[in-house]
Amino acid sequence: AAEASKWLNLSLTRSASTDSGSSRNNNDGDGAADPLFFDAFGDFDGSSSPSNGGGGNNGMSWILRSRTSQVRGAEAAYDANLARNWRRGKWGVRGFALLILTPQLTPFYASGGLIEHERVAEYHKRNHRWPPMDHEYVPNTEGWRRIMKRRLEQVRRIEDPADMYNGWVATVHTGLIARNFTEYGWALTRAPQGLVDELVSTLHRGLASPFLAEEEGIGSTCIDVPDPSNRPLLHPIESLERRALLELLPIAEAWINHDQRERRMHLIGNNAYGLRIYRNGSRLNMHVDQSGTHVVSAILHVDHDEGSKPWPIVIEDYYGNLNEVVLEKGDVLLYESSKCFHGRPRRFEGKWYTSLFIHFYPSDWTRTYDNLEVHYRIPPMWNTVLPPKPGLERLVMEETSALEPDCEDTWCTLNDTIKWDVRGEFGRVLSGDGDMRDLDFEGKGIWTPRHWRAGDEL
Repeated sequence: AAEASKWLNLSLTRSASTDSGSSRNNNDGDGAADPLFFDAFGDFDGSSSPSNGGGGNNGMSWILRSRTSQVRGAEAAYDANLARNWRRGKWGVRGFALLILTPQLTPFYASGGLIEHERVAEYHKRNHRWPPMDHEYVPNTEGWRRIMKRRLEQVRRIEDPADMYNGWVATVHTGLIARNFTEYGWALTRAPQGLVDELVSTLHRGLASPFLAEEEGIGSTCIDVPDPSNRPLLHPIESLERRALLELLPIAEAWINHDQRERRMHLIGNNAYGLRIYRNGSRLNMHVDQSGTHVVSAILHVDHDEGSKPWPIVIEDYYGNLNEVVLEKGDVLLYESSKCFHGRPRRFEGKWYTSLFIHFYPSDWTRTYDNLEVHYRIPPMWNTVLPPKPGLERLVMEETSALEPDCEDTWCTLNDTIKWDVRGEFGRVLSGDGDMRDLDFEGKGIWTPRHWRAGDEL
């Protein structure tokens, strides 16, 4: 949320300069200030502004200011609620849900003011049943049902009630609630070369700097490093974050609009984050991302030291396969990050490995996705712990990340993966079927930067 607020503040600064007629922020040399968002998408047409009569850049500024205010208000309310519960001697889990447990282990969903009997009432109001019918899994494929049913069985055997509830939320969201946008949930492509060159140059200047600092505020349960002195470093890239958002957005949109449907889905850039510099021994536990903002994402691999061993991204797909994807400099993994479990459970062997993370969400997401539906789908007997089941490995939830500690590299199906070590191609995507397909920006009516259209990248 802090990164999103920072990015929106930068957006407001740019929008204000556009309103005043300044051209100092334009990036194409034509003397006109470039719009922050793609106006043709219709997401920021200014028509809802009460003060400008509709339309124009003033409307865009008004909407951005309104959205920034909403983000800050939500952050303040959430943090105040969390602090208040701590003062009352209760405790919470900051992740998918904020839980407060009474001595009788009755859960309260504090951020929504929802108590257990109200949640159960909503469950029955929707005529939910447990276990789910096969047709309720999204998508309804044999492989997806298999891995989700297995994970639900594991969740029901977690002894700690807070960890168990986090397991319920993560698995119900991914398996039953969130819709999928693509057939496999991931694809491999390549970033525009100009962007890659800028990122690589910035990275190596940072690596040579004595002021490179450890990354602060990262989820301690997702990134596991045996040696605390090898925690990831962060090299901020400032204006390149915005460029990465703008240049990766049409690529992500072309990917999710694979069938060229009549009503094209639009994406809104939430944030670009990095450069994160992993160091020797790092492990990224399996997890899913925030369901509100990290819906369609991209990992752009910037570079790694020459002596390091390949460090694959591990991701589940909608056919129940576990994929290991090796990225080289400039490769991009597109993935549905709040739905497909992903991570790097194998430890990194090398000096450093650097990536940039870019996150988007559909423009209609706030109207079509309700996070409370996840909680309403969890059955009333959710906190009944089942006894161990022969052949079913133990699952441990550490806030929003998942581990299977009794298996090698903390994830049991790593002994049966599909391995991908191929290079991405700009303007094309490769996914789980092994076919390389054109993104076809023009045929899908997707805006692309001017230097792409001039043939500099394609």
